[in-house]
Amino acid sequence: MAGIVKLTFEDAEFTGGITSIAVNGGTIVLEANPTLSLNGNFPATGLAIATGAININGQPDAAVSGTISFPVNATSNAPTVTVNNFSGSATISWGMQNQAVFSGAPITLNGFSN
Repeated sequence: MAGIVKLTFEDAEFTGGITSIAVNGGTIVLEANPTLSLNGNFPATGLAIATGAININGQPDAAVSGTISFPVNATSNAPTVTVNNFSGSATISWGMQNQAVFSGAPITLNGFSN
């Protein structure tokens, strides 16, 4: 069974190229229930999902607001998630924990459980 990670963008923008949500020390489980979900405004021309990352080909400088929830199966005691190529406000949540996200800075999911 996988644990759920929720990434919420508020007043954010894609900054060009591919916005990547990368998981290290765990895998995105595509066949899990619940599965990946996107809710909100994500102006994009493409979306690619693999076990190690979600890649969004976002429109540069377009407003982004909404939530991406995805199941992760931890393969280490504390997996990390890194989100690249965005500006503005974002928060990552897992279990009962929440943390601010900054582009390019890995977030360690301490206490994460499958």
